[in-house]
Amino acid sequence: GDGANSTVRKAVEDSKKFEKKYDQTAVVATLHFAEETENQTAWQRFLPSGPIALLPLSDGSSSLVWSTSPSHAQSLLELPEDSFVDAVNSAFSESTNRQT
Repeated sequence: GDGANSTVRKAVEDSKKFEKKYDQTAVVATLHFAEETENQTAWQRFLPSGPIALLPLSDGSSSLVWSTSPSHAQSLLELPEDSFVDAVNSAFSESTNRQT
């Protein structure tokens, strides 16, 4: 059965548990575009500090998830809105312009 007595739940509870700490904090925001567009593609980039992703919500907005160090996350949260948008745009453009 499902719920508290499910076999999957019991198997997970009985399995060996472990915890690993990552020096990461996620900045999550809803971004609203200046103009509506066909917003049907999710974007993700893997940066040295952690991944950043834009997930479409509607033609006019996306959800942002930016995993980074706690100190960088704090500095992002303290930015004025236009500087925050610049930081997001820069994070996506830097990773696409990087040479391999």
